[in-house]
Amino acid sequence: MTPQTDLFGDTRTMPVLAPLGRETMQQRHARRLAHDRHPLTNLPLCGIEGATCGNCQHRFRRGGGARSYNKCDLMRNTGGPGTDLRLKWPGCMSWKGKVGT
Repeated sequence: MTPQTDLFGDTRTMPVLAPLGRETMQQRHARRLAHDRHPLTNLPLCGIEGATCGNCQHRFRRGGGARSYNKCDLMRNTGGPGTDLRLKWPGCMSWKGKVGT
């Protein structure tokens, strides 16, 4: 408990609130990668050398111009940052190489 002064000059002891304990999106992605899971799909990693989201057939771009975002067609697109794909992420078990690469 910490003492605080209210608008009227009275000092009151207020409880210190603990953080909610929710992990951030970056923390969730790092935790999944540490356990050999794909950060977005949570599927096991494929383990193929050089297989990344950037060279997968499931990757597509949403939007246009400066506001283009990489998405995965294996996931439901929410239109928010939670479904954004990083091209450097390792491929998941559903990884398919692009034709001609």
